[in-house]
Amino acid sequence: MPDLRLHADKFGAEVRHEVDFDITSEVIIESKPGSSRPFTMLATRLHLSWYWTGDEWRLMWSFRGRRYRKTTGDWSPHVQGFMSDWDIDLPDWVRPLIEANAPTAPPVVIVDLPDDEPACRICGCTEMQACPGGCCWVPDPEGKGEICSAHFVAAETLIEGQIVSFIEWHDGDPVRILRAPTPAGEAVEAAVRYQDVTAQRPAVDVLVDRHHLVLPVGGAR
Repeated sequence: MPDLRLHADKFGAEVRHEVDFDITSEVIIESKPGSSRPFTMLATRLHLSWYWTGDEWRLMWSFRGRRYRKTTGDWSPHVQGFMSDWDIDLPDWVRPLIEANAPTAPPVVIVDLPDDEPACRICGCTEMQACPGGCCWVPDPEGKGEICSAHFVAAETLIEGQIVSFIEWHDGDPVRILRAPTPAGEAVEAAVRYQDVTAQRPAVDVLVDRHHLVLPVGGAR
């Protein structure tokens, strides 16, 4: 199944995407014993509906240009009909062959984000939609992406010794759950993607989800 590219018009919206695209499925039809030829069919207008939650928007926003795969159960497919590359009516016995050969895995979703509105690489806030209580932009000398003042300290103080757990993220990349202090005196647990997970003290590449868990300093999990 081809990659699916979506355009994010704004951050934080809870919307349902209705997607239509074509799927090509090739089947072999025997016209007589020992003689066959490819018969390329189009299962056209496969209709998928997908509901984004606010947390998923924040996750996608922090990925910026990365790929994110939804599971099959998150999609609601509705095949609206079949077409062939030959101008003939499809016999009933052909349709099960097409259905059996059609891809069933969900597409990889690539989200296009507007370039004219920078977003914090941790929480996804923008100048138009700031963090609760307000925040401002922090200079980014390392070129890792925008970051707001509310989460700058949490990002820069993450170290290997604060590791809580190790997980594999949706796209297969290794991610670790780390705990770090915030300027407000809280301990925040965040999922962090590393540039090199084999290094003794790997550098933080990007925080992919600051909403994983928030605990008081010294609190139990």
